[in-house]
Amino acid sequence: PLEIPVAHRLIARERLHGDAQVPPRHGDRIVIAQNSHLYGFANGEFGRVESAGPAERRRVRGVDLVFRSAEIVVGGNEPRIQRVKLYDPLLQSPEPSLSPTEVSALYADFVIRNADIPRNSVEFAERLRLDRYFNALRVKYGWAVTCHKAQGGEWDSVFVEFENVHRSEA
Repeated sequence: PLEIPVAHRLIARERLHGDAQVPPRHGDRIVIAQNSHLYGFANGEFGRVESAGPAERRRVRGVDLVFRSAEIVVGGNEPRIQRVKLYDPLLQSPEPSLSPTEVSALYADFVIRNADIPRNSVEFAERLRLDRYFNALRVKYGWAVTCHKAQGGEWDSVFVEFENVHRSEA
């Protein structure tokens, strides 16, 4: 699937907030970028930010890990409000998902925070499965999405960019 250029996704935030780089704010539209078993959300679900807390930063293996507690609303007919931990860098990243380096740093961060638990134990696996930081919700701003991400939705307005279309004169 094609990825919307970061500039297109952030134009709405710039117009709403005066700066596209401000932290998530009340009313920001989001789209879930990866299934989350911890929170029960599916890739492609849309929602909005109700509130977001300050950034929590850690540097692990040369990677800046940034998390943010937030309250989000997800769901169409039966919306639900849920407190989550967001993985902040993905919001404005041009990449559709986390890099292997980021995933490795998230795992290393978990190991550091749980150094007292043997790695091959059932307790380690269970804590990893339930860890709010390792399993932080991966979302993107949902102000502009591709047809791929928009599948199944209903839209009042649609903009189509015909950047690479060639006309044939017959």
